[in-house]
Amino acid sequence: MDLSLIEGVSSEVLAQFARYADAHELYPLVQDLLRKVVVAKPADPLLWMANELERKPVPSIVILAPPTMDENGLAKSLANATNAVHISATALLRTAVERKTSLGMQALPAMSKNALVPDRVMLELVLMRLEQPDAVDRGWVLDGFPRTRDQAVGLQRRGILPSNVIILDLPDPALVARAAHIHTDPVTNTEYDLHDADRAAALAPEIRARLVHKGALSEAAVTDRLAVYRRHLPGILAAFPAHARIAVSGGSAVSRGTKDAVARALQVRRPIPSMGSTGFLRLLVCGGDAATRDAVCRQLEDRTFFFVYVSPHRIFTEEISRRGPNAERFHQVLKGEVNLTDAELLALLESRTSAKDCAERGWVLSSPREWTAAQVAGIAKTLHPSRVLILPNTAPDVRAAVEAAFQHPVHPYFVPASGAAALATPPPTQCLQDVEMLAPGEDGGAGEAPAAGEASDPARVAERVRQLLLRPIEYKVPRLE
Repeated sequence: MDLSLIEGVSSEVLAQFARYADAHELYPLVQDLLRKVVVAKPADPLLWMANELERKPVPSIVILAPPTMDENGLAKSLANATNAVHISATALLRTAVERKTSLGMQALPAMSKNALVPDRVMLELVLMRLEQPDAVDRGWVLDGFPRTRDQAVGLQRRGILPSNVIILDLPDPALVARAAHIHTDPVTNTEYDLHDADRAAALAPEIRARLVHKGALSEAAVTDRLAVYRRHLPGILAAFPAHARIAVSGGSAVSRGTKDAVARALQVRRPIPSMGSTGFLRLLVCGGDAATRDAVCRQLEDRTFFFVYVSPHRIFTEEISRRGPNAERFHQVLKGEVNLTDAELLALLESRTSAKDCAERGWVLSSPREWTAAQVAGIAKTLHPSRVLILPNTAPDVRAAVEAAFQHPVHPYFVPASGAAALATPPPTQCLQDVEMLAPGEDGGAGEAPAAGEASDPARVAERVRQLLLRPIEYKVPRLE
């Protein structure tokens, strides 16, 4: 960006544009459009972008898992939650063979050898399904594809850019052990995991009597298939660098822990303006205790972001130190002899956050005393924070006051169809984010609870906030059922 273009623009105008851009999500909108234009290369880019803007956002989610993993159930659950179409590459292949289609017949020789179906055949089979009207209109959740780098690149070359790529991980010994318990009903071709004794006992006697254990699920066969999967996985991951890898909880892709980890991975990260340009981020820190709020703000002031740390206490002490016209009154405020009205306090905060240094570097706002509900509402209407953080260990009444003025960004994939259009341009109050303390190494995966005391350690909370601000704000994703 040529910064000389904005050198003559006043800080007030820049701040106003920042609020406008945040309210209408211009940054993610432009970035996403440019990414799609580069792939689609339309003959008329302006017309193409106009048509693209009229479409509601729909999911395009890929779920990959090693052989014998039960990712199909997870994909169905996710498709139901987002009202998307569930597409199983394995089911597509099986149907094509049963119907003796041209692609099915081309795939049959490889299938009979338990080998990978040729890339061209699988790619055409999947693309035909993705291009059908229901998948285009509602979006899709695809499992079992791609299985090679060439298949992944083939998707991209045809203009298919998944919104999310989720990779499920489980150690090979656990996968081999699971395969030993999988039996198939040759009549319905339905697979049953007999590792669960209760589920096995619930099967009808006639079904249980005809179950068979396929040779493709023998230890040797599964070991070979896993070797092929591991060999191709790095190429697939390279094609989708924004993927999320999730360690499967409880050995099952449909366990509660795994579903919760997938929900965290789907918290789509929206781009925000570069911290190196105009510093438009306007951050409000709420909750926790006074020491933690101060530690968070000081870190953001001194490291990585260099925001302007704004607080009522600092405004008072700065005025007193320079012997300004309000020095005597602010001195009385600090001694508790005089109280400012909410209107006076908001006027001071608005004046300070409109200063040139705040417009150029962005600001982080907090207070030694927790904000009242009226003050939070006033900050929302007057200062228009672009991001609001609720720290750990926040009192219920404080959380209620903050959540009354600000909202978590709603994930468009999980919005009912009737409300999707209304949320195409979220209101500026949708900027709320909880600072969740994660266990070491946990970041979208199925991890354990944080260590005792970690959520109350100011230094650890400050570091967690710094990590969150290095990423765009995350959407709130409902729990998958």
